[in-house]
Amino acid sequence: MKASKQIGQLKKKVKKGKGDVDNALAAMTKASEKAKRALAKLEKVKEAEQKARKNLKNAIRELNEEQAKIMARKNVAKKAAAKKAQKACRKKRKRNGKK
Repeated sequence: MKASKQIGQLKKKVKKGKGDVDNALAAMTKASEKAKRALAKLEKVKEAEQKARKNLKNAIRELNEEQAKIMARKNVAKKAAAKKAQKACRKKRKRNGKK
């Protein structure tokens, strides 16, 4: 009887061990899926970051181009004003009889 009792106890322990293994496998599978989803989210975040950096670079480039255009217009206006003033000065000198 003792042997059959021991066999019964061993069967129970094996059954319990199988359950524990199944639970551990299920937990591992769940954790693996969770990790995969996290990696996918991380990949999306990285793509979004790269896109944002690209957009920022483009915006900075456009801003610099606009500033360059504005500076060019100002420089042209300054040169034109200086030329106009020089011409007016020449006219004035000519009128007054000085060369």
